[in-house]
Amino acid sequence: MTVKQNPPFAGKIERLFEDATPQRLKLSQPAQGKPNVVIVMLDDVGFGSVETFGGPIPAPGVDRIAAEGLKFNQFHTTALMLADAGGSADRTEPP
Repeated sequence: MTVKQNPPFAGKIERLFEDATPQRLKLSQPAQGKPNVVIVMLDDVGFGSVETFGGPIPAPGVDRIAAEGLKFNQFHTTALMLADAGGSADRTEPP
């Protein structure tokens, strides 16, 4: 198996974003005939957080992407919960 070596980072990393210098990434070959796919995954935000999905927070970049593509808005999630031995994590007295 051949491992492709990445060139060294040519940007500048600083403590603050405003002081940093990004490095533009270049494709080794054009993506002709290949689909453009963007997957955005968020954690700990409400479904209606951004305007794109009916929330109060403006997100013009997300709006532009969603206007020309697909928005998946039917999903299922199963939250996992681990209770302590007493059955309640906020109990102040021993069981």
